[in-house]
Formats: sequence, structure tokens, C-alpha cells
Amino acid sequence: MVSLHTIVVAAHVLGKITSSLQRDDIDETAVRIYDGLQLADTSFNTSSPVDILLGNEQIWSVLSGDKKYDADGNIIAISSIFGWIITSVEMPHLLTANTLVTTVDINASLQRFWEIEDNTDHTQQDPSPEKVEQHFLTTHSRDPDGKYTVEFKPRKPRVGDSLQGAVSRFYAVERRLQRDMELRKQYSKIMKEYLSLGHMRKLAPEECNTSAKTFYMPHHPVLGKKLRVVFDGSFEDVNGHALNDALHIGPSIQRNLFRVCLRFRMHKFVFSADIVKMFRQIWVAPKHRNFQRIVWRDAPNNPLPHFQLCTVTYGTSCAPFLAVRVLEKLARDHQDEFPTASKIVLSRRDELIQLMSKAKLELGKWVSNSSRLSHTSQEELPITSALKVLGMHWNPHDDVLSYKTLLSTETEATKRQVLSDVSRIFDPLGILAPVVVQFKILFQELWLLDLDWDSKLPPKLAEWCRDDINCITNLGIPRFVHSESEKIELHGFSDASIKDGTCLVSLMAAKTRVAPLKQQSLPRLELCGALLLTRLLRAGKVYSTRT
Repeated sequence: MVSLHTIVVAAHVLGKITSSLQRDDIDETAVRIYDGLQLADTSFNTSSPVDILLGNEQIWSVLSGDKKYDADGNIIAISSIFGWIITSVEMPHLLTANTLVTTVDINASLQRFWEIEDNTDHTQQDPSPEKVEQHFLTTHSRDPDGKYTVEFKPRKPRVGDSLQGAVSRFYAVERRLQRDMELRKQYSKIMKEYLSLGHMRKLAPEECNTSAKTFYMPHHPVLGKKLRVVFDGSFEDVNGHALNDALHIGPSIQRNLFRVCLRFRMHKFVFSADIVKMFRQIWVAPKHRNFQRIVWRDAPNNPLPHFQLCTVTYGTSCAPFLAVRVLEKLARDHQDEFPTASKIVLSRRDELIQLMSKAKLELGKWVSNSSRLSHTSQEELPITSALKVLGMHWNPHDDVLSYKTLLSTETEATKRQVLSDVSRIFDPLGILAPVVVQFKILFQELWLLDLDWDSKLPPKLAEWCRDDINCITNLGIPRFVHSESEKIELHGFSDASIKDGTCLVSLMAAKTRVAPLKQQSLPRLELCGALLLTRLLRAGKVYSTRT
């Protein structure tokens, strides 16, 4: 017996507390110093299951206080009611420890998977949309070049000190740039472009005060097809307040993606274009530019100057509302001059370009299935590969929609891996519903099997799910829904079954639901299917005649 001490705890008996903890092999000569001590864990130098897990409130009831020291006076063991606990072991060689931190939220991944299948309109608006709209109408203006100037609608204008935190974040970014000279070169080029275009202004030393009406935003590189500089409007000051918390977001006025995707399939000829540097073509009023301060320098041996961002900044919560609202205002301001483009009728490309130019907005990345709309010069070659439009892959040459999924190279599938692969499928119209519903059913089966997230799937399930995902990449859907008649009728079909059924239809859009694990009657499932269909039809209202 080690000790007569007892402690009283509320215990939960589990099949397994956690997996065996990996540890390095310890040389036998390193543990001879503990000879003669009755250890709490006699096999501490090997990997083994965890027997009991106590909360930290019990630590002072467990430790008895006696200590053992090495020749240098370092604590190497401490006594407890279970025996001696080893605190450190001197190793004959240096150990390298790697810490891997994952930022993948499994619950968030599941939520994204289910949300893309939800056709209910969940438009979230600012608590006071009328006030934000009225604020825009009364405070916006235009400069002599036609560019718009907007003001923020502060919710809580007082913010704490954010300079020190922003400087610390910049030093971390600077160290990263120093390790990658090509990245540093590109990053510096973007910041110099900000200065040359007047989108950023260097502050004089006397302007670098940190009053209650200033906020410093950290910035960092994000690598994709091209480098982007991202400004962090959610960065918190010393009081735990972020700039985005202090600004009204504004009502959600972006068009519903599902309806836009439906309309995209209803016209024979379509085109897509991006507004070049859209947010940066809109000025922020000078009195609010101190909310968008940053620090930046080209080289570590240079002084660290302060700057103001002078345009609407991607990363602030109100930026999407302000950008879209300016486009709406531009259309209304020039609807008499450009009546066709202001109604967004996509047959007058030149008129649309002229309308955008009134606010110094440039349209780029033109893509169309019509050669008359897609080329800006004779030298440009026709596009024959798939491009991303509205989040979908579209080949304008063949006028076909396709799906691309970036699958993991892991050969052994786990529940976590299946979720990761399936959540990469972006299908706003539900064209892949016959496939996606199979994965929903698979998730239910995995829950019934009570598998851990990283446990291997049964061979049959693993092979089936991988084959189905791979087949998606070979699928092509005609974008244009052809009809000989000018009048189009939209019909909806709904069905429910205890198990998955089979049907043959030509899909415009589709949604699916998996029945709960709790047994439901077939009539109830039929009613749920009718409700789902009604919501889908209401969300997918389209023109009864082509325009």
C-alpha cells in the first residue's frame, strides 16, 4: 500500500478516457536516479492507456509535498498519495517537440454542409437597417471624377488602444516575409500600389496620436491564385473590442445566390465580369479614415511609419453593404442616361461599361459564351477551360457546368475525411442532390456505428464514398435550359420513402433531406417533402416568359 489517504470525487465510468499518449523512448540509465522510490506509474516510460483522469481542483488533495532534487537543484520528482510522480528526466540527447494546432472546426464544417442544402431564406439584417440606409443617403457624396465617398455608421465609436497589438502582429508578418523573399517582394509591391493610387496615405509624425477615434488594423498575406493583403477588422484592442464591433454592418442587400444561379441558366447568352478593385474605388470620408490605420515598412532596419487607408477596406464588416449600395446608387443616378444598363439587361455591354466609368469603376475578366461579349481586343484567345462563375465551374466554350472537388490524397478514409471531402462540394442549385443525399445517409450510418472521427471506415463504405466523389468531377450539366416555346412552366416534384428511392427527371434545382433516425411514418415524411418542395419553389421564382 502506498498511502492511507482518501479523496472523495464524483466519478464518471467511461469505456475509454482518451487514446494512448505517445512518448519518446527513455534510456534505462536516465531513470536509475529514481531507484528506491515507489512510483505512482511504474511504467511511465512506455505508452499505455489512461486509468483515471482527475480535475485540477483535486491537485492539492493528491500532492503530499515531498520533493526530490538533482545535483543542480532542479525538482525531478514530487510525492503524492499514489506514489512519487516524475517531473523531469534528463535525456542523453536533445529532444525536438513539434506542436500542431488545427483551426478546423468540425461542427462548423457540418453546419456548412447542411446550410448549402437549405433553401430557406435566412437573410440577416442589421437591427436598424432603416437608420443605416438613411445615414448612407444623407452622408454619401461624389468627387469631381465621379467617385463616391461614404461614411461609416459608428455603433460604439470609442475604442481602446490597438497600436501595440497591431505592431506585434506586424513584427510576426515581417519575420515571415524575411524568410520568403519572393513573398516579401510581392507584398511590398501591393503596398506601394496602395500609396501610388492614393488608396493609402502616410501620416506625419504629429498625426500619429492614438486618440479614442483611431484604430489600427493588422494585415497579413493570403496566398491563392494570387497574393492578397487582408486587413483584420475583427482584431481586438486592449479592452477586447474590435473595429467591426463598433460599426453598423448595414442590411443585407446582395442578391440571393440561388435565384441568381437559376436566372443564369434561363438565358441563351450570358456574360460575367468583375469590377476591378471594387472596394478600393470608393473613398471613405476623411473624418473616418483614422478608424483604418495600419503600420508598414519595406525593411526591418527602416523606421515604422503609420498610414491611413483611404478607401473602403475588405475586412471591415460594413464593406459589402457600402460597395453594393454604391452600385445601386450609381444605377439610379444614371438611369435616364443608361436606361438599359441601369436595369441590368445583359445585352448592352458597352452601355454597362460606360455606366461603370461614371464612378471610375472598371470592368475586367470578361467571360461569355458569346464571342461578341467576351473579348476586349482582337488579340485575346477564346476561353476553352472551365472558370469559376457564381461559385460554380462554367466552360463558356461548351456552355457546360461542371464540379471540381479537391480530394485528400489519403488512401484510408475516416469519418473526418469523408466530411472534409463532401463539404468541398459547392452546389447551390442542388443538381448533385442524388449524390449528396447518399452522403447524408452515410453520415447517419456512421453515427449508428459510433465510430470515432479518425477511425477507419469499413472497407465497403470507404470504397463507395471515394468512388462517388470521384465520379462528380466527370459530370457535365448544360447551363442553358432550352425550350422551344417562349413560355416556360416550372413544375415541382416531391417524394419521400423509408429508404432511398430512384427517379428520372431533368433537373433545374433540387433539395434533399434525410429522415431522422427516430422512426417516422410515411405520411409524415410525405408532408415534410411537400414542405421542402414548397420552400424550393418559393425560393426559385423565375420569369414565366423569357426577356
